[in-house]
Amino acid sequence: MTCLDMWIICFRLRRHSRTSTTQKKNENPHLTLKELSTGIQQILDTRQDARLLSSPLFPPTVPDVNAVSATRNRAKEPPSPRFRRGALHWAKDCDYLEKSCHSCKRTGHKKGFCRNFNKRRKRNTKKKLRRANQVVVVASTTTSTAPFKRIYRTVTITGTPTRMRLDTGADVTLLSLTEWITIGRLKLLPPLFALRSADNKEIKVRGHFQCNFSIEGHKGRGNCHVADTTSLLGLDWITQVEPLFHNLTGNTICNAVSATTLAKLRSSLTAQLQKRFAAVFAPGLGCWTKSKASLKLKPDATPVFQKARPVSYAVLPRLSQEIGRLVAANVLSPVGHSDWAAPIIVVQKKNGSIRLCANFSTGLNDALDQHQHPLPTPDDIFTKLNE
Repeated sequence: MTCLDMWIICFRLRRHSRTSTTQKKNENPHLTLKELSTGIQQILDTRQDARLLSSPLFPPTVPDVNAVSATRNRAKEPPSPRFRRGALHWAKDCDYLEKSCHSCKRTGHKKGFCRNFNKRRKRNTKKKLRRANQVVVVASTTTSTAPFKRIYRTVTITGTPTRMRLDTGADVTLLSLTEWITIGRLKLLPPLFALRSADNKEIKVRGHFQCNFSIEGHKGRGNCHVADTTSLLGLDWITQVEPLFHNLTGNTICNAVSATTLAKLRSSLTAQLQKRFAAVFAPGLGCWTKSKASLKLKPDATPVFQKARPVSYAVLPRLSQEIGRLVAANVLSPVGHSDWAAPIIVVQKKNGSIRLCANFSTGLNDALDQHQHPLPTPDDIFTKLNE
């Protein structure tokens, strides 16, 4: 037995592959082990390709997580008969949701169940005050805060002096039950408002009465509401007392007067300065006449001539007008020829006019013989002024 026979026997091949290998060995007795291995690999690859072609393109995949559905345990019938018609069914399945009753002409229940339906309706709706047509907010009705921060006024109601707390956040005037008894139990009319405090708590109002009142000698007339709170002097009575009302709102008036007075003083001072120093406020550029400025070039300085920068055609008319204005003001002087030239930049102002800015950093600044000395800083100047 040769080595090839031993290799074929030891190598785990299927029956058809082993038959093909033995057939190749018999056809070529001089076949090497490497050539035989290559042939076997070709046979296996061919069979694998054939198996892939015969399989479906997208094999079915098994889901990673299986969905689990759970049903809720719900009673098939309600625990008690319904209030609409007395049958054992849920409210959403009732046939009388849109039908009207022949007795009370209301929608949502069967004839004979009006009483149950009305009781149900009363429990779901909020209680409303029949005589109240407006909700009024009262800023403060308690005495839990520090009393020394409160402002009190003595109010005379029907000849009886009453100490009331001034509250600009209260829309109405309130009188405590004790003070109402003190002034003689005046006849009360039904409440006009549903009162609430600043923290949205309801205030129990027993009624109201109309009366004449007097605060620091100033008389007025209005409604006073009797409630289970402390006595509060509200805005409805405060606005009738002009001195007291102006004292509370005086800061706003003073600020307005102060602003108007300052504006008048500012305009008057401006006019005086313009009249006294007319030359300073004259239109146009000023001229320094005390000395003449001169620029010195370095001994080895050479002229620098820079090319002009392009300017848009829309700006050219205004540029020519600005140059003419500067020539007329003796700021610029026309020349026929010069070895020095620096480009200019046209900057547009907020009022629509233009400003000419020459860029002398292109060569002229380096050619000037400047005075080299340190400039004083603000700290140096302030130190000398303090000496």
